[in-house]
This record gives sequence, C-alpha cells and structure tokens, in this order.
Amino acid sequence: MATTGKSAGDNSRAKHKTNLYNINTPTKGEYMRSSIIITVLVKNIVWDTDSQEDIIENNLPEEVPVQVDLASIHSFDCINKQICNHLSDEYGWLISDYDLEGYSK
Repeated sequence: MATTGKSAGDNSRAKHKTNLYNINTPTKGEYMRSSIIITVLVKNIVWDTDSQEDIIENNLPEEVPVQVDLASIHSFDCINKQICNHLSDEYGWLISDYDLEGYSK
C-alpha cells in the first residue's frame, strides 16, 4: 500500500483551518472576531408617525449615521434589525422605510 506522507493528524489540522473562516460555526474559534463594526448612513428615513407634525415636533432626522456589527449577521434582516432598533431606541419612534449609503468620516 502506498503512503501519501500525511498522517491522520495532518488531515484533521486541514479541516480545522477550513473552519476558522466559517462564520456559521456554533462556537467562535480563536481567530474569529467578536465584532466587525461599520458605519452606514441611514437616509430618507420614513418615520412611522401619525402626521408630519409629529416628525417636526419631535425633531426626527432624515438621515443618521448608524454603527452596525457585521460579525453576528446571517442575513440582511439582521442588519435591518440593528438599524431599526438603534433608531427607535435613540428617537422613540418606529421606522417604516429608509435607504442605506456607505459612510466614512
């Protein structure tokens, strides 16, 4: 029987290296980042209010920079939830719609 020069230990090491970059693993490896923060500009915000007067009275902005943690996302819904939660926590109103734009200082 011919040998390839690889032991079983080499094979398991290769599998371990492959899993280092798989963000869907149940436990984070030592090389996984615990957070990857980016800032996006949330603009054209449509606040879920009863009237335009509510927007004016409460000084609700049309655009806001928001930090989003990409390390824990699995889909755009996760980003949307972070943005909506941030805005409603900060301003006390729900969001109906918005647009996103990359943002740099």
